[in-house]
Amino acid sequence: MKQLAVANSIYPDIKEQGGEIVAITAGSPEEVKAAADKLGLKFSFLADPDFQAVDAYGLRHKDAIPGKDAVRPATLFLRADGTVASTIQTENYRLTDTPEMLQKGFAEALAAPVTSP
Repeated sequence: MKQLAVANSIYPDIKEQGGEIVAITAGSPEEVKAAADKLGLKFSFLADPDFQAVDAYGLRHKDAIPGKDAVRPATLFLRADGTVASTIQTENYRLTDTPEMLQKGFAEALAAPVTSP
């Protein structure tokens, strides 16, 4: 949850620069909305209980909880064409991105050339 709070703290700056933050979680739409409302998060969420987007980005943590998969905490920076420019994924899930890390990653994604098909 700390990662979401950090992202929320820089969200106005990212929006001002033309960017967007979207969080992906494995919860149901109702669970996701309740958590976002409780935390006062201003950015969008994708509820992905079937792990389709999670798997597309390689973020499934199999058996994170015995018998249950979870989403690995990660930050992906996408280019304007939707391809991944860079990723932040800490070695320890207890470590949280800092606002500076997120701002730097976003700036690098903005500067990254769009790939051709």
